[in-house]
Amino acid sequence: MRVERLVTLLAMLWLLSVGSHPGRAGERNRRPFRKFSNEELLAYMAPGGTASHVPERARIPTHVPEGFWELPPREAALSFADANRTEGHRKLFRLGISAAGGEPPAWCTVRLSTAWTGCFGPEGQWHTFLVFHPRGSRIVRAVTSGEMTEPRGPFHVRPRLDLRALEVPTPVARQTVRVLWQLFRLHSRYLGPEPRPRTIVGSHPEGSAELEIREARGVTLHVRGTLFCGNVSECWRDAYELDDEDRPSHDVFLMLAAYLLERALPEHLAGARWFRPDAEGGSTRDWPLAENPEEARRRAHWERISRSILRSVTRDETRVSFEISRVAARLAGELGLTGLAPDLRALLGGLGEEEMPGDRSGPREALREEARHGLRRLAVAAAPEALRRVALSRGDDRLWAADRLRALDPAAYAEVLEAWIREREGEHGPEILEELARVDRDRALALARELTPTARPDLVCAGLRLLAGEEEVPEETRRVEAVLAILGEREGDARSAIDALVPPRNPHRWTSAEIDAALLALIGRDREKDEWTLAHACRALALRGRRDSFARIVEVHRTVDDEYVKNQTLQALALLAIDGTAEQRGVLMRLVRAGIRRGDDSTEGAIWAAWIAGLRDLAPELAKRATSGPDQAEGGGRWHMARKVLALWRTRDPWLKVRLLVTLAMGDASIFWDEDVERRIRLVRDVREVSAALSPEAIRKLGVFLAWGKKRWAEEGGAETVWEEIAALFRAG
Repeated sequence: MRVERLVTLLAMLWLLSVGSHPGRAGERNRRPFRKFSNEELLAYMAPGGTASHVPERARIPTHVPEGFWELPPREAALSFADANRTEGHRKLFRLGISAAGGEPPAWCTVRLSTAWTGCFGPEGQWHTFLVFHPRGSRIVRAVTSGEMTEPRGPFHVRPRLDLRALEVPTPVARQTVRVLWQLFRLHSRYLGPEPRPRTIVGSHPEGSAELEIREARGVTLHVRGTLFCGNVSECWRDAYELDDEDRPSHDVFLMLAAYLLERALPEHLAGARWFRPDAEGGSTRDWPLAENPEEARRRAHWERISRSILRSVTRDETRVSFEISRVAARLAGELGLTGLAPDLRALLGGLGEEEMPGDRSGPREALREEARHGLRRLAVAAAPEALRRVALSRGDDRLWAADRLRALDPAAYAEVLEAWIREREGEHGPEILEELARVDRDRALALARELTPTARPDLVCAGLRLLAGEEEVPEETRRVEAVLAILGEREGDARSAIDALVPPRNPHRWTSAEIDAALLALIGRDREKDEWTLAHACRALALRGRRDSFARIVEVHRTVDDEYVKNQTLQALALLAIDGTAEQRGVLMRLVRAGIRRGDDSTEGAIWAAWIAGLRDLAPELAKRATSGPDQAEGGGRWHMARKVLALWRTRDPWLKVRLLVTLAMGDASIFWDEDVERRIRLVRDVREVSAALSPEAIRKLGVFLAWGKKRWAEEGGAETVWEEIAALFRAG
């Protein structure tokens, strides 16, 4: 005990020595936290950067050089390409432009389509169409993302659709086309030693691109290639016009062309407003779809621009591409813009049936089918009863119809949800019941009470979870026994059964002693469940305060292989150790210290566990793992969470600490996830402790601070329900 007290005393002295300064212990010249503004505190407690985010100053961001738009096209193309390669590449390759290839078109259209997979960067399709014509030039862009050919869940996922158009001065359009013409003729000459190293790119292939330049007499240029994530300078490692096997390649050309058309040109003409997410019409994915003035404004915007595009469609694509027109037709049906029905019918009548040159018959037919689909949707979009019939059908538009019904007639929407639960077999019953509870809680509770213990196991578990908030539950004992049977017999439903028996926010709701016995048996020596189920069981035992399970959870922690499960079991041990014995805290201390010292994937979980259990003796260990601030990239043995924990532990001023806790909650949503409920429990304890020490003046200031937090939360697009939970937590504290 003397040794333990000595260690604690030394740790306290160390904390006092570093004061309340942010960052590492040696950085005492920084301003103390009490002088930080609200914005500075929020930035300090925010997630911060990671090692995978290379500092921008270490990159060559893709860009057009100064004076690009005024340079002669040949010089502009050469300077554009040269500005987007590394010094090492310049030493190995010399750029030039071939004299062959003829003159650029006098007037033309440029069609660019890029598609991204979303694995390492953005996801979706970008369609850009530049009209270069003496009677007027313009650029039109359409973006689609989040589209799914098959539903992945029980609800409609609205695609993110965006349409934009911009008039282009003739000299700017001419410069764009002529630079593209020169870029296509650009080539590189290798200057280095032989054999030439074969490295094509320094990043992952992420998508594809197609570019076409068309004159009145036909297609002048048509190329396809691969897109790579990252800046052009990071991808361009070899010859300009060849791949790593000396085969012709247009990949670098297409990356430069895509940047020029999708970014540089609109930025030159419209500045940053062109790139604001859904600047004019708001997000087509996140609309509430309710009837209100803001909704009417958005609908008017999308109807206006969609009509402009639909009326520009011609058989020879001289004013807009079929791909962009298809997005306009999709948007009309998706948002139920009934005023566009005449335009869709006129479009169908004007597309023609003749064979299209090249491979353009496919896009024309896709546009035709989208227009027909849009008309089918518009026929029912404003009629709740018709929408209800579609939602109850087995048709492809059933999820879309239910989504529209949710805003137009909530009662009918609830009726559809209940019918789905009652009539449809298979997956998603629990999710639909949860959605029904959000829309009409009384109807959901009535349905949950009707569910017998012999119903589908997933619904039995979901029904018990829903009924956990009710004082009286019919056949409570039988329901609990039914879920206990599921826990013991059905592998796939075991985690749902645990969550139903031990609700994370109300773990003692069901008092049956058989629950603890079943959980203890689950993590016993004859463990047969998967590791994630074991993690659920360990957390459930910790939430129910079963400190007698500590040794068994330690054994699970030491024997499982999955790193996520190790972190989850360590958090469960940390929760038990908050009020545990000295021996239990000592065991946890050793496990956490080992995790912090390893400096691998387990370290962040160990840091969270140190905070949850309040292991302040580990402050010196955390200091070795802490980043100096949010600007330092996480990685290389440094973690942002270590810095935040130290900031909380070092701060003694109650008013400052409550601000740190609020900004921590704003910056890390995991605190409010049920699978990390131990973090929320620690936050609640800290809030209660610090709130008891707040002065009347600080309590008054807290209201003002929370009002600021609510505004910032909304600006960042945070969910209102999560903010209400944050605010309620601090008001209650």
